[in-house]
Amino acid sequence: MSNKNNKDIKGIEQVLFSDRERAELWIAKNWKKSAVVLVILAVAAVIAHTVITKQQEAALEKERALVNATVDQLAQVIEQSAGAKGVFAARLRLAASLAGKKDFTGAVAQYKAIVSAPEADMMLKVASYNAMAAIYEQQKDSKSALECFMALERNNAVSPIVKIDAACNAARLMIASGNSKNAEKLLKRYAAIEKNSGVPSMAAQNMLLALQNGEFATAPAKKAAPAKKAAPAKKAVPAKK
Repeated sequence: MSNKNNKDIKGIEQVLFSDRERAELWIAKNWKKSAVVLVILAVAAVIAHTVITKQQEAALEKERALVNATVDQLAQVIEQSAGAKGVFAARLRLAASLAGKKDFTGAVAQYKAIVSAPEADMMLKVASYNAMAAIYEQQKDSKSALECFMALERNNAVSPIVKIDAACNAARLMIASGNSKNAEKLLKRYAAIEKNSGVPSMAAQNMLLALQNGEFATAPAKKAAPAKKAAPAKKAVPAKK
């Protein structure tokens, strides 16, 4: 570029005041550099789009695999699809299959994987807690079943209906184990005013009324062991004359 042109450009720069005008002038002066920058940005955009597309395709492929897997394939597909959108629904499906085959240990392991995952859908967690409680009750493990129901009752993220149902089931197990006092406290809380909905629970009211009327068969209280009879006192031996 000639000296004359440089002087002309400098003269133009002196009368430009806005950033936009200065930027346009810089591009006019450095059009080759601008073209290189634009090419680099375009290539970067294409690469980013390609990577994102491949990631989306891989995620969709995992979801399709989970949906299309047979029951026998589920365990393997779940392991290969960690982080996929439908993995927890697949775990619930696998757990139901295992429970149907009387593999309760395997079923409970799948249910626990669901309820312990922060990202799992709440309705899947509700179904898992209720299913685990049913298994524990079938195994005569009332304590573990009670823990499942109380976990739902304490969870403010679930709906009021779920909380009430869990409270009534927990109270039922408390009554059966002879803990009517705590069962009554729990039922009174929901029979009066349900915390989240502000509506009294008819189920809790009816259950509380039945409890107060003695209509529930409770576990018999342990009888105290009978006191041992004192050994008869030995007769004194008469002194010899």
